[in-house]
Amino acid sequence: MDEPDRIEFHEYIFSRGGYIIPSVAKTKPAPIYQCPSSIPISFDDLVIFKEDIFPKSNFLDLEWFTPYQNGYFTHGPGMLYSPSWRDEKGLHRGRIYMGLFSTFSFLKPNEKRKDGVYEKFKDEEKKVLNFYQACCRNIRKNCRKDNTGFYHGVGSDLLSEIGVEKLQF
Repeated sequence: MDEPDRIEFHEYIFSRGGYIIPSVAKTKPAPIYQCPSSIPISFDDLVIFKEDIFPKSNFLDLEWFTPYQNGYFTHGPGMLYSPSWRDEKGLHRGRIYMGLFSTFSFLKPNEKRKDGVYEKFKDEEKKVLNFYQACCRNIRKNCRKDNTGFYHGVGSDLLSEIGVEKLQF
């Protein structure tokens, strides 16, 4: 997906009550992206959350951050997101994935993991997985999958027409 396709996907996320933050933030609290134009295009991974499952206000609580290299790793029940990006070599494929998501994702990193964590967050876990599946359906609906597994829409089609190579990684 090139920029027009990526912006359309971001608009879909926001229309469904989603928001995006960096997976590794330079500051605490992390910036929260709520509109397509605010999301920086970079090589960094992002995390997609849904407001009704894990409100943005949780990230005002600094316990959801742990020191990591030159910043802070953000925790919570979201899906990891690597947007597609372009450089001089071509268009690099992005992806969304559930990564290390589990019912424990609803607990702060230093919070005691009590018995029954799975039962306590079972419904919320299902809602996150449903949102992930809805995002995947949106990509499949609005983009085509080529023979290499690369989903692309109108934006990446235009790049192909001018000779920009599509790269898997």
